Amino acid sequence: MLRLLQDFWNRRIPPIVRQWVGSSFFLLLLFVGTAIALPILSTGSVAQPVSQQATAGTLRQQARQLYERGEYEAAIAKLQQAAMQLQASGNILAQGLVLGNLSLAYQAVGEWEAAEAAIAQGLKLLETVESSPSTLRAIAGTLEIRSQLEFAVGKPEASLDLLQAAIDLYEQLEDAAGRLRVGVNQSFVLQEVGRDRAALKQLLPLLPTLLAQPDSLLSAIAFRSLGNVLRGVGDEGMVEEVLADFWERSPDRNLDDLDKSRQLLQRSLEIAEKLQSSQDIARAHFSLGNTERAAYFRTQDAWDRSRALGPTEEKVLADTLVSFFDAAADRYRQAERTATTPLLRLQAQLNYFSLLVDFERYSSEVRDRYAELEERAATNSSQLQQFQNLVPQFAELPVSRAGIYAEINFVESLLTLGKTRQQFEQLPGNEDLATLLADAIAESRKTLGDRRAESYATGMLGKLYAAQEQWQDAQQLTQEAILLADAAKAPDILYQWQWQLGRVLHQMRADKEAIAAYEEAIATLDIVRQDLLSLKNADTRFLFRDDVEPAYRELVDLLLPPTVEKIEPAQLEKSLYYIDSLKFAELEDFLRCSLRSSSQINPQKEGVAALQDHLNAVADRDPHLAFLYTIVLHDRVTAILKLPQPQSSAAKEGAIAPPRQFLLSRTHRVPEQELRETVDEARKNVESPTFFLQPTEEPLQKLYQWLIADFEPYLQKHNIKTLAFILDKDLQRIPMATLHDGNQFLIQKGYSVTFSPSIQLLQPRTFNLEGSQILIAGATKKRTGFESLVPGVPDQIEKLKQVLKQFLANYEILENGNFTTSELKNRLISNSYNIIHFITHGQFRSSFEETHILTDDESQNWQDYSLDINELAEMLQQSSSEIPLELLVFSACESASGDSRAMLGMSGMAVKSGALGTVGALWFVEQPKANDLMEEFYKKLMSGNISKAKALRQAQLEMITQKPRRWAPFILVGY
Repeated sequence: MLRLLQDFWNRRIPPIVRQWVGSSFFLLLLFVGTAIALPILSTGSVAQPVSQQATAGTLRQQARQLYERGEYEAAIAKLQQAAMQLQASGNILAQGLVLGNLSLAYQAVGEWEAAEAAIAQGLKLLETVESSPSTLRAIAGTLEIRSQLEFAVGKPEASLDLLQAAIDLYEQLEDAAGRLRVGVNQSFVLQEVGRDRAALKQLLPLLPTLLAQPDSLLSAIAFRSLGNVLRGVGDEGMVEEVLADFWERSPDRNLDDLDKSRQLLQRSLEIAEKLQSSQDIARAHFSLGNTERAAYFRTQDAWDRSRALGPTEEKVLADTLVSFFDAAADRYRQAERTATTPLLRLQAQLNYFSLLVDFERYSSEVRDRYAELEERAATNSSQLQQFQNLVPQFAELPVSRAGIYAEINFVESLLTLGKTRQQFEQLPGNEDLATLLADAIAESRKTLGDRRAESYATGMLGKLYAAQEQWQDAQQLTQEAILLADAAKAPDILYQWQWQLGRVLHQMRADKEAIAAYEEAIATLDIVRQDLLSLKNADTRFLFRDDVEPAYRELVDLLLPPTVEKIEPAQLEKSLYYIDSLKFAELEDFLRCSLRSSSQINPQKEGVAALQDHLNAVADRDPHLAFLYTIVLHDRVTAILKLPQPQSSAAKEGAIAPPRQFLLSRTHRVPEQELRETVDEARKNVESPTFFLQPTEEPLQKLYQWLIADFEPYLQKHNIKTLAFILDKDLQRIPMATLHDGNQFLIQKGYSVTFSPSIQLLQPRTFNLEGSQILIAGATKKRTGFESLVPGVPDQIEKLKQVLKQFLANYEILENGNFTTSELKNRLISNSYNIIHFITHGQFRSSFEETHILTDDESQNWQDYSLDINELAEMLQQSSSEIPLELLVFSACESASGDSRAMLGMSGMAVKSGALGTVGALWFVEQPKANDLMEEFYKKLMSGNISKAKALRQAQLEMITQKPRRWAPFILVGY
């Protein structure tokens, strides 16, 4: 049909200037849970006999009023009468328009076949009408209605094609209003299919026109669309610039993306209230609820990353979490009260219900950290019970993709609430869920022909049977869902069912098949994750801890069974590969970009073999380097040691040559909570100013026993000099150099220590001091909230000058207020540095936005004198240097003490900068002691024939008799 129409337009549309002819008006319809603007097609300008004109016009007006009141069946009857009268009169154009309206009414009640027949007949009639502006406008409006239908039955690409065809017609008609409306509608469809960046690109050029017009429902819809987009993908400055005069700014901080989303949605609400559009009011509240919900999850994520917080900080985070929960709940309640359609009312209820369920789940997980949250959850229990039996409401909904997804949302919330089979079976309404999902499957298949929706419903039914421990049925349904998702080319749901199949097979004691299913899930998940990496907000990109990390850990849990004393080499290799891949994915998630180009493994190979080849290549370069992976599971901690393997290198050193693929593993049954408490205590001890005045080594000895002791004979036997750690979870918070065997720290036993976020990113190479050029930049300006760096920075610069001038002629200093953003950029563009040393305040956190360093720029706005990861990396990559950046040093920055994954910030800075090695501190060091250690570090490094790890170790050994808090926090990331 679309091709016929395009041929028709090409054949019959003259390039003439057209104007809006006749009257039109907008109605708001559901576009899979999102209101859009669609034209109710007007016949007011079409010539008719007077008697017929009055009768048809009256019927049309009556139908409009009935439609707006939600009386769709009555509206259908009126439109059918009007169509019959117009057919009898021979008014083809008017008949075609009324049939378009009739399709809208059929869509509202879910009669998809009737809607399709009406719109197809209408378009066919319009094809036969002589070309004119009125005809083209009628065709464009009918195409909009057809696009609504295609999307509702699960054909978004066809919907987008039809909208584009409508845009082409409106542009030929020079109809700005029609072009604007369809552009906004396009953004909604793009959002619903996950193409948020394309939706933002679609909306941006429309904003100036919308802002210049009086308030209208279209502008309310556009602001709502933009607010929803920003919640998902973030701004990156584009929207902020276009709407420069729109924002209400806080005097003490800059707006983040959720602030902007909130303001745009609030503006949409104000317009809707001004125009008294109940449905738009409800949708604005619903969208605002989703934004507050995103803030709630962001706060939850921040708390999950924070450990060892004081009671004040704990209370602030808990209160913030509750405030966002309350704000989201209030918006959902208001959306429910003001909604004029059963679907939107139910969607608001379901989102509120799922929010309550999550709060109950999360509060039970953190009761050991803040009991008040558990008490607050108890007050929500009555509301949870109120929502648990919503099944009868689904029967009131017309068949649609949105209705099916609402049913799935409800079932998933109930499954989350009933954590065990017994708990689930006690929930009201659970006995009706299988029938509800079976109906959804049938509707998806027979009525909509929507394989994606069918896969979702089928997989959820499989999940329901798994919750009831009906494993055979769960397996069969999950496999069916996998086939449907594959046929629908929907990897974003395919990985979920592959993952679910792995869990089901594990319960059926088919672990070999379960492992294969998990591996397929992770391969699919990686494809989906790569597509979403550039998005800014975790709720759209993926909440890493919920949607990515567990799949890897469950697979490794299967590969390393706790009851098996000796793990097969092939399983050890797989475990090492998947835990390293998890670390690689975690860093990509943190940096929001793909690191494939930075990976050192052979792109011509895949999986385990590629990583093993890279490990062997590393060993060829440094036969005294071993890797130690740590894997933290809920009931145990496993360490895997990878020893060097090159036969030739081993022979040269006189060591016993191990067989290829030589891996050792040791597992200790340590519950994750015990490990966390041990790390917390160890961290407190090494930071203590009274370390040598009281026995403090016990937690450090525990960690040594769990991670190192079993491997000690092998490390000595193979003449290992450097240990590269790939640390998991809370272990990242403790410097490995301080692990203690009861007599000595680890570095006293002859081992240099380095860290890597992933071995795939490690580039071992000989450090050649000859020809090196060094830049040292020190910031001394006093900043609110930070200790003064005077006289510490000038003293460190002077110490480093005295060392460097003995060895190098090529070094430059930025000091005395000259360490500004512009000056740093100029130096990096015009010079080649292979060592860059920053002496300035900064912090490394597991939050991308909070990782930055400070400069001496003149400003009261912290963003003007701070450089985040991206800004600094961009500068370093603009350097004129043709040699890699060997070393990046941050000697006054620190990782957040309460952040369990703060090393991500340091690793991220290292990887984004391209530095082969990065030195930074896990906590703030007294400036005089930091200066002494840096002086010793450069003395050792400049002496030549020494690795960065060994130079750092020797510098720390010079201070070993002092408290660890003075030397231990400095670590090397990289090589």
